[in-house]
Amino acid sequence: MSNKRQGLSRDESNRIQGLLKYLEEQNESMDFIQPLDYKSLGLDDYPLIIKKPMDLSTVKKNLKNVRYNSPEEVFEDLMLIWDNCRTYNMSDSPVYHHAESMERHMIRYCNMHAITIEIPAKRSRSEPTTNDYQVRMDFAESMKRLSPKKNALIVECIQKTCPTAIVNLSEGRLQIKVNSLDPDTFSTVFQYFLYRISNAALSEHEEPYKKLKES
Repeated sequence: MSNKRQGLSRDESNRIQGLLKYLEEQNESMDFIQPLDYKSLGLDDYPLIIKKPMDLSTVKKNLKNVRYNSPEEVFEDLMLIWDNCRTYNMSDSPVYHHAESMERHMIRYCNMHAITIEIPAKRSRSEPTTNDYQVRMDFAESMKRLSPKKNALIVECIQKTCPTAIVNLSEGRLQIKVNSLDPDTFSTVFQYFLYRISNAALSEHEEPYKKLKES
């Protein structure tokens, strides 16, 4: 007979339902209540960067359908919501700060209502993850298929924002060390240029850093 736990206790479920209701009532919750409609927002690179999307409505649905066997599993998904947001968005963006606030709201509620949770140490944005490494490798491969002019736009942006990631080789050749790009620069290059350049949405005659500032 298996000793594997099946579902949450009634008390655990009630406490977590209270937490989810509290989170939904926060001013910063609007970006996290429903799944992100990245297609209508034109965020075509979102599924390339975020491999497991998560939102509050999905957590509620999983709770209702007895998909969680422990409170830890619930909090893993809640942390995934905030971490996904921080992974995809730049650190100075409003939605990034909303994710930070929502995490604090979650911790505060749990402390006030004696809900025991283990929050993993927050990963530094400069600390690569397995997913981040794969995305960077895919990006490097994609650059090989771009024209020299389009590659030049990417190089120009990197030279202005993270010049240490550019290595000068012989005969005027350059190498981009994608794993040396700081998170904000990589996010900028990947999100603002790779998809748009590949689809000719950015003119080859436009100055890329100026284009970013106007976005």
